[in-house]
Amino acid sequence: MAEGLNAGGIANISGHHCTQIILYIFSEEKSSRYSFAIYKSFEDVDRLVSRLYRICSR
Repeated sequence: MAEGLNAGGIANISGHHCTQIILYIFSEEKSSRYSFAIYKSFEDVDRLVSRLYRICSR
């Protein structure tokens, strides 16, 4: 997922992010994090959602 977001020009961070216990519970190994902050616009969020939809629809 992180590579797909990066390919779409959307910066994100992949890895554990101090979530090892939750990842273990859900039988996952990695997570991807996107930061929402005051400098993000509605267009940025729309691009993120659109890209995630495309990635998950494959």
